[in-house]
Amino acid sequence: MIIGHHYVLRNYSFNLQDQPFSLEQFSYLCIYSLGKIGVACFFMISAWYLCLEKDPQVRISLRRTWILEREVLFYSLGLLMVLFILNPSTISKKDVLKSFIPTASGLWWYVTAYVIFLFFCPFITKGLRCIGKNLHASLCLIMLIMWGIVYGLLPGALFGLSTEGFIDFIYIYIIIAFYRWYMDDWGLSKAWFLIGGGTAILLSSIALLQSFGTVLHIPSLRTHSTYLAASCVRLPVLLIALGLIILAHSAHWRSSIINAIASTTFGVYLIHDYPPVSKLLWDKWFKLSSIYDSPYALLYSLAIIFFVFSICMVIDFLRQCIFKITIDRHAGKWFVGLSTWISERRLINRLQTAVMKSPSSDKS
Repeated sequence: MIIGHHYVLRNYSFNLQDQPFSLEQFSYLCIYSLGKIGVACFFMISAWYLCLEKDPQVRISLRRTWILEREVLFYSLGLLMVLFILNPSTISKKDVLKSFIPTASGLWWYVTAYVIFLFFCPFITKGLRCIGKNLHASLCLIMLIMWGIVYGLLPGALFGLSTEGFIDFIYIYIIIAFYRWYMDDWGLSKAWFLIGGGTAILLSSIALLQSFGTVLHIPSLRTHSTYLAASCVRLPVLLIALGLIILAHSAHWRSSIINAIASTTFGVYLIHDYPPVSKLLWDKWFKLSSIYDSPYALLYSLAIIFFVFSICMVIDFLRQCIFKITIDRHAGKWFVGLSTWISERRLINRLQTAVMKSPSSDKS
């Protein structure tokens, strides 16, 4: 889903929106719309398990960040070195700087947003448990109205809700936590209802805006035909993603092949969306403009998407083998050692004692 989204998005220089409205163009706009659904699913899988932790701690979140950063740095520095040797013209000074501090610089927006979310996650989880079911339900309802409907369906950035990043993840986490704690009993019928409803809203909005824009000669309507698919918190995207997660949860079977492929998906994202790699893929090697007029353009595009996924998957399997015989032999060992050393420092203990000390009563 995400590779397909990037494939169409990066080819917008081809002015896909300016092409005559046709079944082919509609198909590409549908592929574009898959991106944020993929992002929502990707994060929901993490939230699905994070919210069930009985004792969430900042230290655990920091350890997760540490382990995540190893893979992020492996690809940011590894891809930088490979491209510097094979195709240095694709690398800018900005890419070099960002590759050394990928998370802090936002080289991959998802990684930065997810790490920030992890810092807040223990506090959010404990806070949600404290407020109880009724207040949690009210919070979900307010957020669904504000983000899902006001921001999700209406045009314009009302109430300043147009920001995207860790705030969106907090919103999705609150909804997933409520479902997991107090519901978690929706079956296949409700899952399909969510998927069908979200898909109907999404596809009909694309078709209607494209049709009206064409008939009324209003290019801006066509330009914004994928408006409802532009964020992972908009209502149709959220409905489809949640439905897919519930559908997968309802399937009582296990596949070692799917699990193996799933273990590479984060690496697939890092590889294909590394900026210099993205330029090579979509601006040089797989340009949509070169095949769009072919009667088999859509089949070629789907083949390209799965080909890119497969190559990146193989690369990440190799990365896993390298990690298995090196740093994954004692995953998180360095973090444990460093955090233990810091916690044993006398200054840290004094600061902790000062913070935890009860304030003295006010003598008046």
